[in-house]
Amino acid sequence: MRMMVKPLFFRNVLPLRCFSSSAPNMLKIGDILRQTRIFSNEDVFQYSKVTCDLNPLYFDKESA
Repeated sequence: MRMMVKPLFFRNVLPLRCFSSSAPNMLKIGDILRQTRIFSNEDVFQYSKVTCDLNPLYFDKESA
């Protein structure tokens, strides 16, 4: 049993990358990451399901 579990487990594991300070495109002290995201109605709906918060403020333009 143990021999079967190990190959199944390690087959889907992505290889780990080794990073060094000389690698290109590495973050350095002082670098800033800026990321934007536009939330869709589906994103809001899924978040409300996860948090169990069905406040009409999120779904009804008139309430908002």
